Amino acid sequence: MWQCKFTKRSLTELKPKIVESLNALKESRPVAKWILCLPVDGSGVFLDWLRETISVQYPFIHAWEVWGRQELLDRLAQHQDVLEMFFFPVWKALEERFRTEELELVRYELDPECHWARVDPSVLSFTPVRGGGDLVFDIIVRSRGSIQSLLQTIKLEISDVKRHLRGLPGTALLFSQHTYAVSLGGGKPGASIARMEPPLLVDTGQHQRFKVKLTDSGYAWSGWVRLTLLYAGNKELPMPSTFLRL
Repeated sequence: MWQCKFTKRSLTELKPKIVESLNALKESRPVAKWILCLPVDGSGVFLDWLRETISVQYPFIHAWEVWGRQELLDRLAQHQDVLEMFFFPVWKALEERFRTEELELVRYELDPECHWARVDPSVLSFTPVRGGGDLVFDIIVRSRGSIQSLLQTIKLEISDVKRHLRGLPGTALLFSQHTYAVSLGGGKPGASIARMEPPLLVDTGQHQRFKVKLTDSGYAWSGWVRLTLLYAGNKELPMPSTFLRL
């Protein structure tokens, strides 16, 4: 069980809220591990208080951990997809991850005309609505180099797929759009390549706007998806990792 507490001041102010959360747990349902997430690192005094509080009042919690600021940063560094999913829309520093010597990502947004929606406006997690259909991303890239860049291929990577039992799938609504289509293959894990026909030329110092339509989404699965633009032979411009839930 994870419980997260936020404070801009001291951990002392959090103690009543932590106790309130612990009181909400039921002894009839023993907790195998309880993890407290904090935006600051816990002091020795705080950890001693928490250890005594749990051992005396909540013996049904068999194990517990505190993930402070450094622990959370270390875990985000190990899981880049989670970092991009939650922080790409708001963290300016992440822009460097989507920039090469020749190209940079200017915009990566959901096409408002497709029947998908963000689960949370600040998170790159999407789910189909109103009957589903193809997922379409509206993308703008800009040339940063001194010569033209020719985008020829899109790589699609799908990982950490989980299947969900949701009964029989319905008929998905398909929308014909002038864009580059890439098949999700029903959520099959792995990497695949789709040719961009025709290739897209990005002139020096100019922007190019295009759309990528993810087709064959399948049914009842969730997982991580990343698009990468391939150009100039073996060069890559990655898009932020996103989470899909169907």
